[in-house]
Amino acid sequence: MRYRVTLFLLVISTVLFIRIYLLEKQDAEKNSPVSDSIGLFGPNILDADRLELKGTALGEDEERLLRKKGNSQWQIEKPMNWPANFYIVNQVLNQIQFLPKEYSFTVNSILKAGKTLADYGLQEPRLELTLGWGEKHQVVAFGHPSEIGNRTYLLGPDRKKIYAIGQQLETSLLSKLELWRSQAIFTIPVIEIGSFSLEINDSGSLTKIRLEKTGDAWKLEAPIKANADTSLVNERINVLQGVKALGFLRGKDGQEAKEALLTPLIRITLNGATQRQTLELAEPLEEGKPFLYAKFDAYPTTYFIVSGDPFDNLQQAQTYFRQKQFLDFELAKVSNIRIESDESQVSLQKLEQGDWQVQETGEARWIQAENPVVQKLLEFLATAKALSFPHDAPSQADLQRLGLESPLRTVTLSRGQNEKAISLLFGQTESGETLYAKLADNPFVYEVDQSMMEQLEPTPLHYRDRRLFPDNPIPEGATLKELKVTTFPDATILLSYPWKKADSKDNAPTTPDALVDPVVKELEKAKVALVLDLSNHIRDLSVKDFSIRGFNEKYFEVQTGKNAWQYQIDAIYKLPEGNDPPEQKLTLLLTERISGTVQGGGHAKSRTAFNLKQETIDQLRKILPAANPPPEYRKPLKEEPLETPANPKN
Repeated sequence: MRYRVTLFLLVISTVLFIRIYLLEKQDAEKNSPVSDSIGLFGPNILDADRLELKGTALGEDEERLLRKKGNSQWQIEKPMNWPANFYIVNQVLNQIQFLPKEYSFTVNSILKAGKTLADYGLQEPRLELTLGWGEKHQVVAFGHPSEIGNRTYLLGPDRKKIYAIGQQLETSLLSKLELWRSQAIFTIPVIEIGSFSLEINDSGSLTKIRLEKTGDAWKLEAPIKANADTSLVNERINVLQGVKALGFLRGKDGQEAKEALLTPLIRITLNGATQRQTLELAEPLEEGKPFLYAKFDAYPTTYFIVSGDPFDNLQQAQTYFRQKQFLDFELAKVSNIRIESDESQVSLQKLEQGDWQVQETGEARWIQAENPVVQKLLEFLATAKALSFPHDAPSQADLQRLGLESPLRTVTLSRGQNEKAISLLFGQTESGETLYAKLADNPFVYEVDQSMMEQLEPTPLHYRDRRLFPDNPIPEGATLKELKVTTFPDATILLSYPWKKADSKDNAPTTPDALVDPVVKELEKAKVALVLDLSNHIRDLSVKDFSIRGFNEKYFEVQTGKNAWQYQIDAIYKLPEGNDPPEQKLTLLLTERISGTVQGGGHAKSRTAFNLKQETIDQLRKILPAANPPPEYRKPLKEEPLETPANPKN
């Protein structure tokens, strides 16, 4: 008996539990936000794989069919084949999923009221939206605007209920086709692109160019093997990735593009790790149009237009992308430099501490070189660029004609025992209009700027230390004992320190007992200061450059002619105690100031002639008696006084 009662109570409890669960579920659905949505297509809107639009509201030939591909990307299949705009499709799907339930009624209710679907524009709807999930699909129809403002009648997929919905969804569905299409063309991630090829049609002659990436560097693999300008290739690939379709062509325009693309001007292919993409371009049949016809290999029947700017220079890609820097070396590894010409040569070598030295002409002796000058030479060579590539496989006759069999200059860079020396040849044709360069172990001939010859001086003087006395400088503790400036060659004294009787009254001696005008005394102090400044300057004189023409006893020679020596400076310095001899003398010859920035100097003992630095020229201007201004100096014109107007008569 107890068993039966227990079983009866268990059954009643189960029934009550189920009843309570169903009531709570019904109440939750009523209060749930989802219940405020129409839920026309169920909860799996975002799982749809097909979206189709039909109706007169779209316009002629504007019906649209979109499908979702395996990579979750949507693609337009009608009215053309092209990737869809991911954002506009997802916007539409979200609007469908969250349609608010504001006002609805059944089809039966309107039929009973004596109305039909035609009264609501739903008998032959102006727009139909179809969503598909595999083989299943559902359709809703859009009718007339409702009596309630900013609403449109919508026939549900079961065709049993009519809704009045906001017009946002309809507005999105009727957006122009341009908004539904993706503008992007090349979609391979830049980091995945490993090769880049071009086919260029030049008046019927087809040139194939291929570039490949090795590590981080790009190289030309066809039609020749050469280094490419990596930064330039990367820059252009980034530009291509940004190319947009400006408009799509159908009808007559599409047919014209199709005909033009039968013989494309350029075919561009980017190869990624798992895919490749090809874009074909052609010029419009009508000249002067600011765009190109285009076709993408993934959508061969879709024709569109693109701007021509991103494709500038691609018809010259073989030379445009080629690396124009033809020397590749690390500056720090260069240990020896040799520059040779028909008449002279120069050898430079780097010491262990990093300083450079140069070998004197005709001697085994090495002297200190001017490190910045050598460094500038190396930097110049490392960054030198070709202007063009006239020959990639020159014959012996070509090399002879270009002057590379008997080069004007040969530059050799040694980089230690474990690396092969770099040898660079420079030549010219007989006309001398063009300068060519060629690496000794490389067939390529480069056209280079004529100014390169000016940088490749084959004389040791150009590279030697700019200090006049690098090996025997006057010690820092030395003091000026005597300084004399005389005319040359007649030795008339112009200035003598300490002051001695001279031809000029300005240098007349003064005695301690004499009454001296304070102004004169200050001027004399200033003059002494100028003399001491000059003596400190020339004791370790650094020159602008040395004259390749060398020292001459009578004149200083420059390209424009010969300039006679005009002045001689003799300075005697008393050396610190312990030096033998106790004094050191230096003698310099000077020209007049040749121009504002040019004045020649000479040192007979070292047999060198040189151009003075501007600071030296300026100091000499202050100390040389009656020094004239530079030849190009012109006195300013005197301003004529303004005429005083006559007093007007009353």
